[in-house]
Amino acid sequence: MTEHSKYLINNKYIKIIIGSFILLITYYQIYNSLNYIQTIIFSILFLLLIANEFLRNTNEMMIKKWYYYSLALSIILAAILNCLTPTLLIIGYYYFSKVNEIFYIKNKKKQLFLLLHCTLYLIVVIVNNLEGVIYQNLIQIGIAFFLYFSIIYLIYIYHSIHIEKEETKKLNEKLRLSNIKLQEYSQKIEELSIARERERVAQEIHDSLGHSLTALIMHLEFTEKIFTKNPENAQKVIIKARNIAKSSTAKLREAVDVLKKERNIESLKNSINELIDKFSTLGNIKIDLIMNEDLGILNPDLKLCIYKTVRESLTNSIKHGNATLFKLKLFIKNNNLTLIIKDNGIGCDEITMSNGLKGIENRIKTLGGYVDFDSHKNEGFLTKVKIPIHQKI
Repeated sequence: MTEHSKYLINNKYIKIIIGSFILLITYYQIYNSLNYIQTIIFSILFLLLIANEFLRNTNEMMIKKWYYYSLALSIILAAILNCLTPTLLIIGYYYFSKVNEIFYIKNKKKQLFLLLHCTLYLIVVIVNNLEGVIYQNLIQIGIAFFLYFSIIYLIYIYHSIHIEKEETKKLNEKLRLSNIKLQEYSQKIEELSIARERERVAQEIHDSLGHSLTALIMHLEFTEKIFTKNPENAQKVIIKARNIAKSSTAKLREAVDVLKKERNIESLKNSINELIDKFSTLGNIKIDLIMNEDLGILNPDLKLCIYKTVRESLTNSIKHGNATLFKLKLFIKNNNLTLIIKDNGIGCDEITMSNGLKGIENRIKTLGGYVDFDSHKNEGFLTKVKIPIHQKI
């Protein structure tokens, strides 16, 4: 709904009451100032004016074209009535009141209506000053136009102040709604942050303890098998299992304390070799690593991502795929870091995205890379990672 429509709706009932009151006063005045014929003519035109005003201000569904015709008719009728009763101030007041309504027209028709209003006013002033001395008439016309433009200016100021108040109300309402939305967004962001932090803690616990507990179970199972046949080697495995248990306890503390910094891997190759060494005491696990020596250019986030990917892949393949042989390749080519992990596990025809695989995928996507998982039954599991290297840290 436009400002002009709101103006009409808000003022229609007031206008009807005022119009009726004006009608009574006007008839009282013209009864004593006009002759019989003039009274009839004035009455017809005045009733037509009131009816036209009533229809225009109460018919909210009036299309713009007919609204403009109605407004033009009101201005013309008011000018004619002013010619019939030049001393009747109520008609003059009504005539000038149309200017405020004209100011609410937003298109180019505003200028046309102002021109019509001014032209009719000029005609009325000239007609009302035909008698008398020409010099005095010119003075009267000049004074009339000075008053006319002064009144128009005052109406314009009033209209501008009214519009400014309306705009201020709109802006205040928009600001109030924006504050409400901002509070809702802040609450949603807080909830989202909490959810992401929970997911991070869950992923960290899964990545850290999942691998360690799997390795611990395998060490204990292996110890159980060789305990009677090779006690000395079994003791070494038990010591290794104890160290894994201690390490798991430390990692659990780190995972719970999410405000601590992520592990800073100084040497990626040494860290991966530590993972491999955890399985070295298990005679049925073999891991071959082919890795470039120039990986010192990798930033800490990249190193940590690769380390966690290797750790999760080894754990998943041993735990779910019964893999015993791994081939790891890690190299840089064409500003891309590539990691390939292939095992000899039982494989599967349909890959289910577990928490571990989702964690791998999310970490790699965060760094702008991608990962492909491929597997077929009895053909093992293949993980291929490619991450762009943008700068040296």
